[in-house]
Amino acid sequence: MGAPRLLLAAALGVALPLAAYFGLVRPERTRAAAASAERLAAREQEVQALEAIRARLPEWKREEESLRERMALVDEIRPTQARTAPLVERLRGLAATEGLAGVVVEPLAPDANGETVPVRVRAEGGQAQIASLLGRLAASSRLLRLERVELERREKGRYALVARLVAFRDTSES
Repeated sequence: MGAPRLLLAAALGVALPLAAYFGLVRPERTRAAAASAERLAAREQEVQALEAIRARLPEWKREEESLRERMALVDEIRPTQARTAPLVERLRGLAATEGLAGVVVEPLAPDANGETVPVRVRAEGGQAQIASLLGRLAASSRLLRLERVELERREKGRYALVARLVAFRDTSES
């Protein structure tokens, strides 16, 4: 009788650790292996995306160089801030004197020989205020040519003005 009990105890001694391993440890290892496989797959996707980016780097560098060259050309023809600042301030002052709101004065690219500086003026105000501003521009001591005037009716009695004018280069500003 002692041998069967001993055999049963040995079988339970082996079976319980195996059951604990397969019941508790093995499923956890399986989940860890699955999570590791997911992380590995994500990393492989990242590597593929980075490889695609790396393959396009020479193209982007050529594009960057082309854009830098084009920006250098724009910088050559764009008026310098110092050259247009007095004109911009003078136009802002005229618009402010007339009581116009939302005044924006922006110099545009000058002509090829730099003799003229195109400027866009935007403002909002009443009809009388806008007419007065246009009259003051016409009477300005600065040589100006008004090329385009657009008026858009906003609310009752209010208009939005967009004017494009060309200022001839003031030789005293050089």
